[in-house]
Amino acid sequence: MEPIHASHPADQGSSPQETILQLLQGFAVTQALYVATKLGIADHLQHGPQSCTSLAEQTGTNADALCRLLRALASMGIFTETAPAVFDLTPLALCLQTDSPQSLRNFILFRTEQDYVYWQHALYTIRTGESAFEHTFGVERFAYFQQHPEIKDHFHRGMGEVSVLNDTALIAAYDFTGMQTVIDIGGSHGTRLATLLEHYPTLRGILFEQATTLEQAQKSLRAGGVLDRCDLVAGDWFTSIPTGGDAYLLSILHRWNDARCLTLLTNCHQAMSPTARLLILERVITPTTPWRIHLADLNMLLSSSGQIRTDSAFQELLTRAGFTLTRIIPTDSAISIIEATPR
Repeated sequence: MEPIHASHPADQGSSPQETILQLLQGFAVTQALYVATKLGIADHLQHGPQSCTSLAEQTGTNADALCRLLRALASMGIFTETAPAVFDLTPLALCLQTDSPQSLRNFILFRTEQDYVYWQHALYTIRTGESAFEHTFGVERFAYFQQHPEIKDHFHRGMGEVSVLNDTALIAAYDFTGMQTVIDIGGSHGTRLATLLEHYPTLRGILFEQATTLEQAQKSLRAGGVLDRCDLVAGDWFTSIPTGGDAYLLSILHRWNDARCLTLLTNCHQAMSPTARLLILERVITPTTPWRIHLADLNMLLSSSGQIRTDSAFQELLTRAGFTLTRIIPTDSAISIIEATPR
């Protein structure tokens, strides 16, 4: 297999047949990555290279089978074979480690243990327009999380792992100087709010989340040394939003259809002062949007009623909820900052 690149395979000068054949390998790459992550191979290699025999003993696997898995992943640059049947880490492998700053371990696990399953029913969604997730599991996504705490934990931790890049980009692109209180609506385990409070020592935060999520968020904020400047408030954002914020962060609109988003935005409008700012942190579809964002939009279609929206779609939602869209700020990550103020 050719090494995997960040760009789309069709951009690499392959013939049409070669491009299609490489695209067809996507499911195999996903499963190989999942198995290595689930087995903790990158964790076992953190102190240096090891043989397949040693790794197999530690992971309870077949040495020959494991060696063939690792050779396949090494061909993609995820591990490196330093001697026959001896493997070591690469920078990509650090994303599979549990405690690495670059870790995507939880994100990989929830995407492969849950999302991979309902994607097998993509045809059902395209034919009916209805959720492949509900068709597969019998309940909507967040109800399923309540029934499966381990997957829910992978989801929230995985979102925290991915948000690190977005958090850094947010701070670089937007100036919170002079603000006293920032309210993060649906901010999961609080990693974004912790990053923001660390960067602005006089800023206070309110994390508005479901009660079941706040226990882990408290641990994250304490670990970040900012718990004393953050209030944790439990509630339902479809009912009401806390008041008193200078800025309201909202990064969950992609999960919901327009009707639900309008309810959420209207509740924000009711909570905000005339001088407060709403900062929607979302990917925005444009004529130059890369393929991975379109796939993410398709994933929202399959998994829920949500979608990744265009700038005009955000404009319409915000206008209906009583806001003025003041600007859309691109960042160094996939997200943009959609700034709006109450009318």
